[in-house]
Amino acid sequence: MQFDSQSLTLYAWMAFCIVWLISAFTNKRTTRRQPIGSLIVHVCVLGLAFDLLFSSLFRRGLLRSQFLPDTATVGWSGIALTVAGIVLAIWARFHIGRNWSGFVTLKEGHTLTRTGPYAIVRHPIYTGLLLAVLGTAIVHREVGGLIAFALLVVEWKRKSLLEERFMIEQFRAEYLEYRREVKGLIPFVW
Repeated sequence: MQFDSQSLTLYAWMAFCIVWLISAFTNKRTTRRQPIGSLIVHVCVLGLAFDLLFSSLFRRGLLRSQFLPDTATVGWSGIALTVAGIVLAIWARFHIGRNWSGFVTLKEGHTLTRTGPYAIVRHPIYTGLLLAVLGTAIVHREVGGLIAFALLVVEWKRKSLLEERFMIEQFRAEYLEYRREVKGLIPFVW
């Protein structure tokens, strides 16, 4: 079961990467970007987290310790969370359309999206990716995966706060109202 569940999560992440790469060519022109230092931090944290999740580089000692048993239920639960998270992230990506960017930016003619997955949480791409990472950590069952998940929770929260500063400057009261009405990462909670 372990081989099958790990393969299926890897295929789900590969599909995600293909969709993300193809859709990256449809964005509006950028008018404002996050500072380069913030971007470097983001890329480094993502690299470390995904290395912890997928690379054998960190699969040593305590990081390799198992936190769940190797059962079919655990494997399929992890796959379900991974796929659900990736589907949410892709839905959100297509719903936001040409305003999307992998980095914190404002686009030419930027619009505020409050429908679809953005009516559930303000940052549904991050929510979906966190769910997918948690699912993948469950499939691998290693402590390193849990650390990767924790790193990404902190990083995507940090990045979302920067995005929100841009949105408040751009949309002012409209965004503040949206922020009061819709939670950031976890529906009805946070």
